Amino acid sequence: MQMGRLLGSRMSNGKATVYISQTDPTNVYYEYCVLTFGLDPRSLTSTAPQLAQIAFELSISRIKDIMSTIDRLRKLSTADPLGGSALNNCFAVYSGVPNGLEAGLEALKGGDYDAASVSVTAAMNAANTCGSGIKERRGDIGPLTKETTDFYQLSAILLGFTKLLRIIN
Repeated sequence: MQMGRLLGSRMSNGKATVYISQTDPTNVYYEYCVLTFGLDPRSLTSTAPQLAQIAFELSISRIKDIMSTIDRLRKLSTADPLGGSALNNCFAVYSGVPNGLEAGLEALKGGDYDAASVSVTAAMNAANTCGSGIKERRGDIGPLTKETTDFYQLSAILLGFTKLLRIIN
């Protein structure tokens, strides 16, 4: 598949997900990529820049959902100091991510793929830090574990798009 054709032409959801999952096979799972973009009907006829924008929008929405989950779990875990500590740490780590991703989306729209990549990398680092804190904690904060894992995966897909756009532009 030629890069220029991928960028400028309409592509099927399948072509985009195959390419992005191949850019970072360690962190991007093809099935997750297909599922994620399959949820948004715009992705069926989108170009690579449009798919990147969709991925940013999904990431911003997901991080806001995660922040709500953390807030809800913090209110429920007042009797568990260790769980509360892990939740507080996750909340602190994620607190700047929504604004960072918003700035990354604006950078993407302006063609500054390096700045967009930086914001995505920061989001991935936050997900790793929160995920590690959850694993160290005894007990279960299951909803947050899944949301953090999914967010990391979505961020990895998004990073693949920013890398792709940087290469072909």
